[in-house]
Amino acid sequence: MLRNCLLKRRLFSTTSFPRFQFSKAIFEPPSRFEPRDEGFMNELENDMHQNNASLGLLLEHSKVRQYYRKAAYELPSLTMYSEAYQPKHVGQVLVFESPIQMSSTATPFSKVVLKFKVDNLPQLQQNERHVLKLLAGVRYNSETDEVKMSCNKYPSSLQNKLFLAESLNSLISESKRLKVKFADIPLDTRHMKKKRQDLRFPKAWLEQSQQMPFEKE
Repeated sequence: MLRNCLLKRRLFSTTSFPRFQFSKAIFEPPSRFEPRDEGFMNELENDMHQNNASLGLLLEHSKVRQYYRKAAYELPSLTMYSEAYQPKHVGQVLVFESPIQMSSTATPFSKVVLKFKVDNLPQLQQNERHVLKLLAGVRYNSETDEVKMSCNKYPSSLQNKLFLAESLNSLISESKRLKVKFADIPLDTRHMKKKRQDLRFPKAWLEQSQQMPFEKE
């Protein structure tokens, strides 16, 4: 007995064992995310610091330093692709523009804009130019004699450029076909008017403002 007390053993009687025969093994259900799940730990860390102002400043500073490193080490390597400036040829009457957003979060932008002056188009008579202006509609600027067309239908800029070229060919062919039928139709320039008219103030207000003394500071 003394030996059992020294060894701190627990003695079970024969009557205590039957109560264990109805017991069931209870296992703890596994947690949804275990500590070794790196994705969960990263997500948890981001949630902990997403409202931290100091961390936001550090991230912004690191992004600025990244652009500085690109300007110092990557931009000078672009000099091998530089080309000498060549003025536009007289026969180049079409101008294609593709806007590009210089941002890391910018989505791919495939829009293409076509600009040309009607008077610069070759092999067109005067009545055919007039019909082309009518068909262009609001895309024609009567002040600069320029037609501006854009396309953003396709995911690729080359496809949009090809569509604009085909549209221009269709305009030219239709202007030649309808040069007699649309010869008497005047050009509509209502879209060139300013949407907001110039404000006109009474002259009496100007006279009153001139009569008022101005205090020098």
